[in-house]
Formats: sequence, structure tokens, C-alpha cells
Amino acid sequence: MSSMPPKKGKKLRNVLIALAVLVGLTWFVGPRIAAPLIQRKLQAMVAKHLHAELRMDSLTYHFPYGLRAVNASLVTGGRDGRPVELIRVGDLELALAEIPWGSGPLVIEKIIIRKPVVNLIRESGGVREDGSPRDEGELLGEHIVRDDEKPDDEKKGLKVKPSAYFRLRYLSIEDGQVAFRDADGPSPAEAKVVQVASAATTAPNTPRPPVVWKGINVEIKAQPTSGAEYAWEMALRNAPVATANVRGKVDVDAATLDVEKFVLSVKVGAGRPPDVLPAALQEALTRLPVNGSVSIGGQAHVPLTNVKASVYELGVDVGGSVEAIPGHGGRIDHASMKFKLASGEPDAAGNPKTHLTIGLIDLTTGDTSVRVEKGEATLDGAARTWAAREILIKAEAGKDRAALPAPLARLVEKYDVAGKVQVTLAGTGPTKAADDRPYLDQIDAEGLAYARDVSFKPAKFDRPFTKVSGAIRLGRKAVAIENAQGRYDDDEFFLTSARIPLEGIDREVQIREVTGSARLSGKTLDYPLVLGKVFEEVRPTGTWYVSGNFTRKVHRAPGEKPAFWVDVTTDGDAGATISKYGVPLTNVKTEISVSSKATEVRNVEARTLGGTIKAEMTFTHSDKAAGKPLTYAGKGWVRDVDLKALKEVLADGGKDFKRLSGTGNANLTFDGVGKSDNQPDGWLGFRMAGKVDVFEGDFWTAPIVDDVVGRSNAKPDGLSTGQVRGDFVLKEKVFTLSNASVSSPLFGIQGDGTIGLDGKLDLRVIAAPLADWKDQMKATKVPVVSDVAGEILGAFQSVLNGAQRTLLYEFKVGGTVKDRKIEAVPAPVLTEGVAKWIRESTK
Repeated sequence: MSSMPPKKGKKLRNVLIALAVLVGLTWFVGPRIAAPLIQRKLQAMVAKHLHAELRMDSLTYHFPYGLRAVNASLVTGGRDGRPVELIRVGDLELALAEIPWGSGPLVIEKIIIRKPVVNLIRESGGVREDGSPRDEGELLGEHIVRDDEKPDDEKKGLKVKPSAYFRLRYLSIEDGQVAFRDADGPSPAEAKVVQVASAATTAPNTPRPPVVWKGINVEIKAQPTSGAEYAWEMALRNAPVATANVRGKVDVDAATLDVEKFVLSVKVGAGRPPDVLPAALQEALTRLPVNGSVSIGGQAHVPLTNVKASVYELGVDVGGSVEAIPGHGGRIDHASMKFKLASGEPDAAGNPKTHLTIGLIDLTTGDTSVRVEKGEATLDGAARTWAAREILIKAEAGKDRAALPAPLARLVEKYDVAGKVQVTLAGTGPTKAADDRPYLDQIDAEGLAYARDVSFKPAKFDRPFTKVSGAIRLGRKAVAIENAQGRYDDDEFFLTSARIPLEGIDREVQIREVTGSARLSGKTLDYPLVLGKVFEEVRPTGTWYVSGNFTRKVHRAPGEKPAFWVDVTTDGDAGATISKYGVPLTNVKTEISVSSKATEVRNVEARTLGGTIKAEMTFTHSDKAAGKPLTYAGKGWVRDVDLKALKEVLADGGKDFKRLSGTGNANLTFDGVGKSDNQPDGWLGFRMAGKVDVFEGDFWTAPIVDDVVGRSNAKPDGLSTGQVRGDFVLKEKVFTLSNASVSSPLFGIQGDGTIGLDGKLDLRVIAAPLADWKDQMKATKVPVVSDVAGEILGAFQSVLNGAQRTLLYEFKVGGTVKDRKIEAVPAPVLTEGVAKWIRESTK
């Protein structure tokens, strides 16, 4: 065995020592020298493809393929160019696929991220990462991916696809966190200290709470599925509150992220909602603190170069109960919400729209519930408008009101509401008021509501309306009520139509084009105010038709009353019972117009007591502010009324007219002025005049008549039915009678004078045995053929002169009705009027 020459052995030893030193320098010193170079290369790669800056406290290079960064962060420009940290990683470990020699990009094979924090911040205004103006509500970082390389770079081979240096074989994210918040809203740390205010105290512009996902763990062990495409899975564990599982794929060259399946399950209690939920859902659960669970699932496709063009679909399912409603009391025994959110087709500018589909919203307390069974809505963020259609709502109010929220319980209790209502809604409008007009005036909405078997008690009514049903149509310009009906005890009401204009409704409420009818029982029901007084006096029955308008100002001046007019008509299928004695009217035909200024009865025709009545009248209502009292006027007539039937009606009312009989007729006119400060007695302003004519009546036992008959030597048993007629005027509480007479074939009386409403009497009465007059006229052969009063008086005076004085009796009647004083006049005077009466009574 030969040995190596000494010189060659020494030379080899030196070479080995040199290699060892070189390896040592490369292993221990090289990384320290290469680390800053690699850091700059890594930062340059980020700057080349992102509108962002990669910062880190330090970078360590572990030869040949290892890199490790401490406190690395991705920073971009926020509002007004201020730097904002999008991502912070406490410990970032990279494994390279190639030694980072030369000027080429780093080729990454393995990434381990420990305790990363991702901040998704909604900005309002300012500029984007690429320098263009930012729209309100955009996410900071939404335009972070650069797309500004020269068009010919790829042709020259200068453009390098991300997949060339992103050969990912393993990705691990440990204990990650994602926080989504408004730029002006609280950070996650601040949100822990400042709890979200309840709905009762939340100001209108309070920033939304942040959404925070914690405990995110991702592990990918796979080869690329095809070139630049990678499959991934993610798990979130925030026990015991929330769990989530997500899987999908990412294309590093196309810069697209696909979420193939996303499932988030969250337990919610009576406290603050978990911050893993979207802000809008947190706010909703703050206002309605459900004790139960929330599940969110869905899928999405996100182009990282244009996040606005994302396509997604999310389903939300909330279920549980609400033990106490903040600020209002009460509870909800069952709360359930199911709906889907999905992106819509973008507009010409690429701005997406959001679609909301309602599967079910159910809030139930006892036997009262509100259910939204379906509906669709679209939100256009760029145009700042919304649109909704086919919103179906069903509400049922029961009798168990103990658990209802206090305001709702008071409202339901006040109006004693019960029954079912179904509502269908659709509409469009701005997300907030676009100008100074009221927000409701800027909404174009339509809807249809059906009420079924509803009951409610309006203010000042002592009992509820029941079995109420009908339809309410909501349009942009008006609300219309159609084919509604209901019962008030035995009275039935039908509202064919009514229209409520919405324009200017904040200034005045109008009810226009009202048409309807009522089928009334005639019972004295407890209707309020003027209506109750009318029903008590008239007791209408049958079918009455109504039409009219109503206007009420929202802010009325003191003493200002609503303006209205109402037309009431009947076609003969109606009746009434008038006066306190209950005089019946049937086959009523009428035209009545009632307004806030006057009441006009243009015509009333009816059958009553076997006869007919007809009248018309006008009432001008008082105006206290102007110092004008009520004024009225009218006229009417009665034909062929059966007074025996009237006697029976009066007897039922406690008045006994034993011998009231005959057939009556009358003509009446009246007018007057109501009570006022200057005239507190309404009777003083009342005037009535008329003519009465009764055939085949028996009035001989009536006061005054009976007195006169007894002093005239007439035989009571010989007095048969006869005729009553006369004219009268009632003025200033005094009846003035003229040519008033009661006559039969055998006897008659005639008189004039006054009878006061206080019972005072001042009458002149003439009594004549008419049968004796006939005999005397035949005996003296006095012809009476003229209609001239003087000739009649002369002829009858000759009969009286040639006969005994018992042919004529005259009395003065004074005192009162209850204490009558009758004085006989020794020498009766035959006047023209008396002569004419005797002539007509002896034909």
C-alpha cells in the first residue's frame, strides 16, 4: 500500500479546509448576508403585483430553502393616503422550491402562518389603492391587485405568471383572525369594551359593530389540481360559541377564489351577539336577542382583481326564543328566520346587486303571530336603491296578550284587536332619502292586504266591530279600501270603496270617494257622539246607502274641526222609528247630505201609520269662532194617517188617548235659530206654521172640547165622529190657533186664540148645534149659495135673529191646561169666519 506524497496530502487537506470554511461561511454567514437581499426581493415581488407594501421586523434565511419573518405586515394606503395595516402575521415561515440565486422571483413551496390578523375595513370616500376615487362603502384592499403591466410584456416574455413562483404544496394557518369593520367604527378590541347599544338607545348613525372570526385553522396538503389551481379547506373553532367549515379552490394565475362550501353554526344567547356574525345580523339580534342558534351556509366566486364582481349565495337560518324584548317588555315564544342572500347581475359599470329571498320569518307569542312566508328584494349599492316584490305577510292577533311587548299590548288592548290579516307587498325606493321630501314620498310601493274575521273596537265605541273582512290596496299615490264589511252587534256595514291619498299625508289625512251601505237592525246601540244621538232618536232599520269625503289636518288650529260631507240615500228598503214614542216609518226613500257646514234633507218619503209622510229641510251648523248659531228651515206634509194606530203607539209610550181615532192630514213649515250666548233658549228661535185636517175622529173628550160641550146643552151620547181642522203658528213658545174647529153632524165648536207651551190658555170658542142650524135654515128657507163671506154672514145672521139664542154659544177660555177657567159670553157674536164654518159644516 503506497502512501500519498506529503505535498499532495497537505494540498488536499488545505482544499478540504477551504471547502469546510466555504461551507461554513455559506451555512452560517451566507444566510445573514443573503437575508436582506431576499427580503428586498420578497418586498419587490409584493410591490410588483399589489398596491401594497410588505413590512417586517426581521427576516431570517435558513440555507438552502428556509425563510422566516417576524411581525410581517401588508400595508396599503387608506383614507387620504394614510397607511393602513391589512394583514399582520406574528410568525411567517416559508419554504422555497429553489435556492434564491440570481434575479428571478422566489419560488414558494410551503407556507406556515401563525396567528395572522386580517383587517377588512369598509371605507367611505378617499382614493383607492390604485389612486382612483373610492366609492362610499368600498373595502380597503378591494383594488389591491395590480393590473397595470404593459400590454406587450407577455409577448416579450417579461410577464411572469404567479404560478411560476407559487408552487404551493403545503399551507398552514394557525389560530388566525379576520376582522371586518367600518373605518369609523370600533375596532375588535374597542368593541369588547364598548358593548353594542340596544335598539331603544342606538343613535341613527351609530357605527356598525365589527365582525370577527377567530380560531381560524387552515391546512392544505395537496398537489395543484391543475396548473395554477389549488384546493383548500379551512376550519374555525371558537367553542362553545361558533364553528365553521369552509372548502374551495384558488387559481393563483387568474387571481380567483372559489368557496365551494361554507357552513357557520353559532349559538346565540340573551347577551351580546357573537362577533363572528355579519354586522347587520348582529344589529338585528341586538334589537331582538334570540336565545337559540344561527346557521349560515353558502358558496362564492371572488375575482381578487375586482371583488365587486363577486358571485355568491348565502343561506341564513335563525331559530330560538326571546325571553325579554329590550326596552318594551314581553317575550317571543318562537322566533324563526330563513332567508338567502345572493349576488345579482352587475350593471354596465360592473357594480353588483344583492338579492334577498325570504323563506320564512316567524315571530309567535301565545296565540299572536307575524309570519313573512316569502319575498324577494334587490339592493343596488351603486344606485343606492332597493326593490322588493311578492312579500307575503300573515298576521294573527289572538286574545292572549300578556306576553306581548308593552306598546303593542297597549295598542291591541285599546282597540281590542283580534283576527287574521294577509298582506302582499312590492315596491322600490332609495336606501335613504334622496332629497328634502319625506322618505315615504320617495317610495314607489304597492300592496294588497286581506282581513279575515277581524274584530276591533274603535275609540269611544263601547263594543267591538266583529267579522270584519275586506281588501286594502297600497299604491304609490293612494291607499284604497275595497269590499270591506263588518258587524256591530246586529248592524251590518259594507264599505264598497274608499281612497286615502298619500301625497301630503304628513300635513292632512284625506278619505276620498267613500261608498258603502249599512243594514241596520233598529236597536238602540251605543254608537258614540252625534251618531249615537241620531240612532237613538231615529232607530233606522233596513238598508241605507252612504257616500262621502273626509279631510283632517294633522296640525289643527285650536277649535278647527275636520271637513267632511256624507250623502245618505235609501231606495224604499229602509225604515225608522221616530220620536220618543216610537212612531214607525217604513218604505223610506230619502236623500240626505251632511257636511261639516250644513245638513240638507232634500227629500224624505215614507209610509207611517197607514199613511204617507214627506219632508225636506236644511240645517246650517253653528260656528262658535265666527259667532254664528245653528239655523234651520223645512217643510213637510202628512196624508191619511190612522190616528187609532197612533193612539196605540202613544199608549205603548205611556200616553193614553182613549178615544183618539180618525184619519189625519197636515201641512207644516218651520224655521229657526239654535241656542247661542244671546239666546240660550232654543224654543225662542223656533217658528212653525201649519194646517191640520182630521176626518172621522172622536175628540169630544179632549180637554177644553169636553168643557165646551158640557156647557152647551149638547148630549154627549149623541156626539159621533167628526172632523177636526185648523191653522196654527208656533212662535216664541206660543201656539196661535185660527179657524180651528171640531165638528160632527150634530154639534161643532170653532175657535181661535193662543196656547202657551207653559200651558197658559187664551181662547175664544164658539159652539153650535149644527143639526139645529140645518133645521132652522130649512124652516126659514134661507138659501146659501154664495161663497162671499159677507153674503154668508148676512144669511146666517137672519137665521140666528129668527131663532132661539141656543143656536150659538160663545166662551172665553183662560187659565192653564190643567186649571182651565171657562167663561160664557152672554151675547155671542156671529163673525164671517164662524158663519163660513157653520155653512161648510152643515152642507
